[in-house]
Amino acid sequence: MGVRFPTRDTVQAALIQLLHAKGYDRPGAWVEVSVLSKGGVPAYCVTPTSQAASLLALELASITGRRLEQEPWVLQQGDVNLLFGAVRQEISARVS
Repeated sequence: MGVRFPTRDTVQAALIQLLHAKGYDRPGAWVEVSVLSKGGVPAYCVTPTSQAASLLALELASITGRRLEQEPWVLQQGDVNLLFGAVRQEISARVS
């Protein structure tokens, strides 16, 4: 059995959960994600809507420790792992 990586839908759902946790609640699609892979470890191409871009850039910079300036943004597997951890913390904080 090979190594499994997060899907585009899973990464997109985590980004949307992060926006919800930060109080962002506007109608429409907030972010699109595509997978960049050539058989190895995938990277994720993230394109936010203009309305969500500044908040998402700020939050992802805080999570990953690097600024995301030009869109689309590319998240590496390590960035996605940090994103998943941050979303889990946000969910835990709301439940507590």
